[in-house]
Amino acid sequence: MPDIGTISVYSFAVITVIGAFFVLITRHILYAAFGLLVCLLGVAGLYLLAGAEFLGVTQLLVYAGGILVLIIFGIMLTNRMDGKTIKTGNHRVFPGIVAGLALFLLFIQIYSQSSFRDSLRNAGNNIPSAGHPVEQLGIETMTRYLLPFELIAVILLVILVGSLFISKKEDDAD
Repeated sequence: MPDIGTISVYSFAVITVIGAFFVLITRHILYAAFGLLVCLLGVAGLYLLAGAEFLGVTQLLVYAGGILVLIIFGIMLTNRMDGKTIKTGNHRVFPGIVAGLALFLLFIQIYSQSSFRDSLRNAGNNIPSAGHPVEQLGIETMTRYLLPFELIAVILLVILVGSLFISKKEDDAD
């Protein structure tokens, strides 16, 4: 009988695949956004089970919490034009399924012919333990990668100020 960890991994994998499949087959764009939410939550669960807590929480906060809410608001605010509901067509489902299956079979073929399984079994043997991974990430971000981190912050600030300036100009023109 499989242990609880294996059952959890398979459960989150099934949740992720079901959410992605729902995005593929639905015709209503708002339902597709909710399917994407389910898919992103499944991926976050897989990250958490893999021991990558930082990635799991980041996935929840940034993608499922922020970007997807922005997408849903955008859809809800622009869903009706002249009283008609916008629906997406899914006339390319069959080629998408064929391409996805071909890619999946290619990955299975590559996996079966590689020594990837052995490298996964020995992955943690050569890494010295130096504390919690999130602690290591924080130390590296604030020491070795401080300059790129600050440059990204300045670039994001410039983008924010520029977008406010552009939106203010458009409001003044109206």
